[in-house]
Amino acid sequence: GGKVTKPRLDPNIQTKEVTMATVRIDNTMSKVQIYEKRVRFIQNRLKVKEADARRYQDGLNEFTGSGYGDIRSVQQGDMDDPRVKKIADDIEEYINKSAKWGGGTTYRGIYLFDYGDMLQQTLDGFRNAQATRTPIGMYGMSSWSTDKSMAKTFAMMDGDVHVLFICKNGQPKGTSIAGLSKHIGEHEVLTSNNARWLIDKITQPDPNDMTYYEIEVTPC
Repeated sequence: GGKVTKPRLDPNIQTKEVTMATVRIDNTMSKVQIYEKRVRFIQNRLKVKEADARRYQDGLNEFTGSGYGDIRSVQQGDMDDPRVKKIADDIEEYINKSAKWGGGTTYRGIYLFDYGDMLQQTLDGFRNAQATRTPIGMYGMSSWSTDKSMAKTFAMMDGDVHVLFICKNGQPKGTSIAGLSKHIGEHEVLTSNNARWLIDKITQPDPNDMTYYEIEVTPC
């Protein structure tokens, strides 16, 4: 018989999370040691200069730390801050250069407040986007998780309505940052501000909780 060759893995597709083990860090290390290990990992993985690797890691620290809201506000055009815009651009550059997530289903939990007509408008907007096959964005770069229970817990943290987005088809504009995030346990996949999804299905799976929605999406 002919020689059986093992299929080559596509270097542009991530099938496994970038975990603490991938980056070779552990809880016994100091913050400085963890930071330096992450910089070296990015430098080697992306074949970039050390200064660029530091920019990317600094950006990820900011986004997964206290800068999340400001970065998304700048990307939505709600805030004008050159320093924050530079950080957002650095992270977008990192996502663009990284292998894209293809390792299975990701989940994103959000909560919505009932302010006047805004809640109904948002829910109607989702239904309309589904009916017309209109792509939706996430109002800036967004965090997804490979862990459904973690994303659902976040959706339930606050608000009047709780939504869990479910994406089964990879994230062609997203990359795993689990071992590079300030929140290592969140199994995070970070998607670009440019990512868009089509809504396939909207359900309320729990008859005892009509405030909880699951929205299945496909990247487009």
